[in-house]
Parts: sequence; C-alpha cells; structure tokens
Amino acid sequence: MLFRSFQGPHNWYKAFPKCAGKNQSPIEINEKDTTRVNLGNLKLEGFFKNDKTSISRWGVANDGLKVYINLEGTYYISKGGLEGRHKAYNLYFNWGRVDGRGSEHKLDGKFYDGEIQIVSYSMSAQKQSGFVTMIKVVEKDNPLLKELINAVKKVKYRGEATNVPTLDNLADLLSPDFGNFYRYEGSRTWPECTTGVTWTVWRTPLEMGRAQMEEFRGLYNKEKGTADNIHIADTVRPLQPRDGRKIEYNSQHNYRTDVEASI
Repeated sequence: MLFRSFQGPHNWYKAFPKCAGKNQSPIEINEKDTTRVNLGNLKLEGFFKNDKTSISRWGVANDGLKVYINLEGTYYISKGGLEGRHKAYNLYFNWGRVDGRGSEHKLDGKFYDGEIQIVSYSMSAQKQSGFVTMIKVVEKDNPLLKELINAVKKVKYRGEATNVPTLDNLADLLSPDFGNFYRYEGSRTWPECTTGVTWTVWRTPLEMGRAQMEEFRGLYNKEKGTADNIHIADTVRPLQPRDGRKIEYNSQHNYRTDVEASI
C-alpha cells in the first residue's frame, strides 16, 4: 500500500488530494443531531446458513494494518433506503491497543473497542457503500466467533493468510440488531478517500470476549523475522468534520430475530 510511506493519515493528502476534501469519513454521530426516518428494513442475502446463495469459505489475511476477509460467494445487501443491490466484497477489522479506542466512527461521544467494516458496491446504481459494526469487549468469549479467532491465530505476521472453511452465518460478524442504524454520505476511510460512499452504521455493537480481542492485539505489522516488528493497533483514520451533512437514524423491528428463528 503506497500510503504506508506517508507518515500517517494527516499526510495522506500529499499523495491523495481527495483526503483533504469535504464529506470525509469517519465521523462522530450523536443521536440527538440525527434526523429520524423510516427507511424500512435492510435485506441481507447470503448472510445466513439457510440461504443457499453463499459459499462457506473466507480468505483471512494480515496486511500489516488490519485483518481483512475476502468474501467468496454472493453476499448482497439491499433495501433500507439503499440505491440498488450492494454486493459485499471484503470485511475489515480495526481495533485498539486498549479498551475504549479502536473504532473509526464515534457514537454518542464514545469510541468502541473495535470496528468491522463491510466494503460493498452496487453495479446497478454505480454506488459505493459501507456497513459498520462496532465491537464491544466483554469478559466472556463469544462462541460464534470461534472459527474467526482460530483463523486470526494463523495470520500472526504481515503477509500471512489462511481460510475459514466452516462458516454458517456471516451475520455472526455483524450487529445483533439490523433494525437500528444510522445513515450518511461519506468517503472511504483509507486512500484515495473516495467520496460518494453511503454508510450504514449499526447502533448495537457485536460483543467479543477479552481473550478473543487479545488475539487481534497480538498481531504484528511486519513479516515474521523482522527486527522492529510491533503489534498492530489503533491504525484508524481520525474523525473528520461533519461538513453540515445530514445523518439519518432508522429504527425498525429487528427482523434478524425472525430470520434466525426460522433456521
């Protein structure tokens, strides 16, 4: 990644001018400053084990800045006020060195312990999108994350990759409540900081056990055997100005509970 050599996100604009533009992400979202809307429920396809459109295999990798997952199969998100049908291509994980930081977005004055971003795109609408789940560290392990954590243990150093062969629900890596989310227009949170991204930020965090989070915090930013290796953490872009943007808040029945009850 070219932007590694530019000494942090405050200098990205030197090579990527869009990073100094308006309507950038991430931002702080305060519910009191949002506009209540009725966008209806999102529709997620391929995210549940009874949905035969998905393939149960992920490629998990350490790129020295984050852990990312390449999604093989067909995972789509639509409706809920979105233009078109958005295909999910990747998931990115951010986390902090300690609790209370690690997320890129900030909700009601609070940074979370980590953040998961889905990178997605709609061919029909020619529209980029992103979906955010906050991570909250709790004392007890989340059993739904077992396979993911086993994979993370195998990508200790930059450049290492592995597969998660046994996947039931991709939804297990998302917010437990699909019905409550914020919506705004922003940018990618890494260079080239491209704007025109429709962000959906779920309000309810995913819980991750403390020992599980420590597996992320134990990953290294360089290849195995490098002398100056340090642990990956806090590789987040600072908050960006709101620039007068409208932020919507959509509150619906959590239809995820209905889907899972039928599985």
